[in-house]
Amino acid sequence: MANKQFLWALLKSQDCRYPSANMPCAGKERSTKKPRPLLLIDKEQVKDPEKYGFSPKQLLDKVTDIYLHLNSENLARSVANDNRSYTKELFDTSIRLLYKNQIKPPESIQAFLEFAAGVEKEAIASMQEDITFGDIPDEFKDPLMDTLMT
Repeated sequence: MANKQFLWALLKSQDCRYPSANMPCAGKERSTKKPRPLLLIDKEQVKDPEKYGFSPKQLLDKVTDIYLHLNSENLARSVANDNRSYTKELFDTSIRLLYKNQIKPPESIQAFLEFAAGVEKEAIASMQEDITFGDIPDEFKDPLMDTLMT
């Protein structure tokens, strides 16, 4: 019950781009804005987050642990190419919060910083590739994914 209440509060505070059948968008129209990440929710938006089992520091710790344990060039490339959720600002904010709140030891934060730098390098390479190749003719696109067939 507490998780549903938290999700409902989260939906009311977020722009709903992809409403699910189970959780409607709290009466909001679909937005073209990029949804704000969970880590940037203000305390004013969700009153007493602990009541709903929401601990942003623990969530940030667990998410960065996942990135560090799976750290590879392929993961960096995949994260950089995920246009739905990757932004450099999100990684910068995460690193700043890790330092500020001393969530992880400095060695782990440095490793995450290096991972973020690798992701940024891959993102820049992907943007340059998009600029170089431009628009793909329709006959070479995958009709389902709208990407270049290989």
